[in-house]
Amino acid sequence: MLDLFCVSHKELDLDGSGISLVGVGGASGDRFDYNDVDGESIAGLNWQFSELTGHYRIWKDPEIAMRNGKVGFCHYRRFLVPPSATNWIEKNCPRPFDNRDKGGEGNYSSGYRIEQEQLSALFRSCNYINDLDSASSGVDIVLPKRNSLLAGGFRGQYQRCHPIEPFDFMIEAIKNRDPAMASAAREFFEQCDYAYWNNLLITTYKVFSEYCEFAFGVLLDVSSELSNLGGVYQNRACAFLSERLLNFWVFYNKLVVREVDWCVTSSIQLRAEPHQVAVNI
Repeated sequence: MLDLFCVSHKELDLDGSGISLVGVGGASGDRFDYNDVDGESIAGLNWQFSELTGHYRIWKDPEIAMRNGKVGFCHYRRFLVPPSATNWIEKNCPRPFDNRDKGGEGNYSSGYRIEQEQLSALFRSCNYINDLDSASSGVDIVLPKRNSLLAGGFRGQYQRCHPIEPFDFMIEAIKNRDPAMASAAREFFEQCDYAYWNNLLITTYKVFSEYCEFAFGVLLDVSSELSNLGGVYQNRACAFLSERLLNFWVFYNKLVVREVDWCVTSSIQLRAEPHQVAVNI
């Protein structure tokens, strides 16, 4: 059975999709099924961890752990698209960030752009959660379709969009745990030419828990080293780093991946954030 969660800082109408809404960043309201301030919590670090305070809340939930089924994550403006809905989204939604034929990069380039009110039509076009559950059968993890990275890999991309110091803190935190793993991570981050972005995933609770043990161990160490990075956006460094850690974790553990389409709602402004902007060569 798949438990699918949508992490959000505001209430959403998920139109009977079966997705559980997880509130973060001070969110409140009757629509929320979970909140990052409940239970074992790192809600106070939301300014650095963004959606990850919701991931942490679900990881530490004893009932979800006891079910030991599958878990998946969407976010308030980013959703996975089951293969059964591929035809629907191809007909109804554009890909305005798609620059792969130009040799560019951008964490939205493989995604569709969907109007907020079209989400309910997407959910109705298929048996949403069951179809995503089926898509996860026979693989270790479901991830959104990959995007290209330019020369320099993840480290080069990070340096173009963010202050580099948190990235180096991350490598050091991995090294403190496992020098051999840090060496592999350094090579991966400099040479990998593709990326799975946006912290969208479906996997077993067991794999999710193992990943969280690794990722939060590293990121909490990084968090303790960080000072103000110059504004709300850049201060979300631990959330940005987690996307890189997930890619490395999947590679390092040789997980079998199934890629699916994904979409981002039109509430995101075109070219609003550096990591969304197409970089052409």
